Amino acid sequence: MLRELVKNAFQNLYSDNKLPDNTIPGNYVKYYKTTGEKVIANKNEIVRQYRNALKTFVSICRDWEIEPVLMTQVILAQDSNIVLDQLPEKIEFIMPEKPMEDPAIIKLLYSFHHIFNDVIREVADKEGVELIDLKKEVPATDHKYLYDLYHYNDLGSEYVAKIISEHLQKFIEKKQSDDRTDSLETKVNITRSAKMEF
Repeated sequence: MLRELVKNAFQNLYSDNKLPDNTIPGNYVKYYKTTGEKVIANKNEIVRQYRNALKTFVSICRDWEIEPVLMTQVILAQDSNIVLDQLPEKIEFIMPEKPMEDPAIIKLLYSFHHIFNDVIREVADKEGVELIDLKKEVPATDHKYLYDLYHYNDLGSEYVAKIISEHLQKFIEKKQSDDRTDSLETKVNITRSAKMEF
């Protein structure tokens, strides 16, 4: 799904839907681009498609009577990696030799990460979906829970599993309580209707 999202974002940058010869769409850019190649992306298109993918996920879950739960993603906080307030609509850069060590690429990654977490929160709110905001609940100021920028180490996995299970337990208990209340209200209404008939 992410491969198609990125591919479509690259294609939709151009009105005639043709990519220039030097642009290779595909999965994550870092896997398809080599050092020195030009990367062109459309921020608004990537965000639009990400939002639509989340809404589609929610819709499919509900169509199959599955209760969706959305979660934000944690990323290691570093003072030198401040989120850009405004990403330009058209993003262009030359792929550096070591992208995950390049300050400009890291800043871009952090900025998209921030935007995607906001989109997750927005979709959860508008669609009435349970949200587990890991970004707000997991301290990520050092490598205590993360072994790189955004992958959990063993301690982090245990910590996050505890947060998720606690949220889901509360969510399930509330859902069961709401179902019992709805069931009781239905029984009361049926009883009232039956008494009125006599």
